[in-house]
Amino acid sequence: LRDVQRCIDLLHWFYVKIGVGKARDGKDGKLVISPLCRSAVLAIAHVYGYRLPSLEARTSFYSLLSSLIKRWGKIAKSVNFDALGRFGFVQTILENMQRKFVNNLQVEPTIAMNQALTENLFVTIICILNQIPIFIVGKPGTSKTLAIQIIASNLQGK
Repeated sequence: LRDVQRCIDLLHWFYVKIGVGKARDGKDGKLVISPLCRSAVLAIAHVYGYRLPSLEARTSFYSLLSSLIKRWGKIAKSVNFDALGRFGFVQTILENMQRKFVNNLQVEPTIAMNQALTENLFVTIICILNQIPIFIVGKPGTSKTLAIQIIASNLQGK
């Protein structure tokens, strides 16, 4: 139940504090995505997705999420969640938000912003802003220490 409450709290936080974007009208052929939909994806990924041990496990999890949304059909469409039924759309939302956060950090030009570093930065920043305890675990060389150093230097204004 603690994870469910954390997911609800993060959904609310993403929806209210971040301003995750306005719904598109769909006139230009783009999908209509409500801010609630984006907030739900970000909260679910933060609480359940990022803790999975591998990229393959996460991809499988997000594919399962997409297939569940696709099964909802008209219900999903009525609340502008139907875009999530498309393969890879959940990952697109996550990557866009991660980039949005990371682009606001000052990082030395010699540091490559790979996927592991970007994820570590994003998840850690969200945890700090929401006062959520976090353990960053992983194999050596997966940018755990570097992520903390970048965040610390940005918080100190360096």
